[in-house]
Amino acid sequence: MTVIVDTGSDLTWVQCQPCKLCYNQQEPLFNSSASPSYKSVLCNSSTCQALQFDTGNSGACGSNPTSCNYVVNYGDGSYTRGELGSDHLSLGATPVNNFVFGCGRNNKGLFGGASGLMGLGEE
Repeated sequence: MTVIVDTGSDLTWVQCQPCKLCYNQQEPLFNSSASPSYKSVLCNSSTCQALQFDTGNSGACGSNPTSCNYVVNYGDGSYTRGELGSDHLSLGATPVNNFVFGCGRNNKGLFGGASGLMGLGEE
């Protein structure tokens, strides 16, 4: 998947199926149910509780208490909303196990047709 590298934010996310609102992207949406290694991050997990966003909000339990929901709003009015998951990631030939990222199901913005954003901020 092609993502935009962003040093000003912390969360990595991609658009996921099923999607309530997604912008147009060049590649297919990520289908977590087709990945044998994908796992939802539970809302009562330390990973979810430790998640901090620019607004100071942490990951939260929503209508589905088993998933860790997130909301990230960017300065230009774009946003991503969804739930956290983890999966095996390959960066070239380098495998990354249990990589935590946002599975965006409600996203709006000018992301240039990329599948999402890789947050490389300091937190």
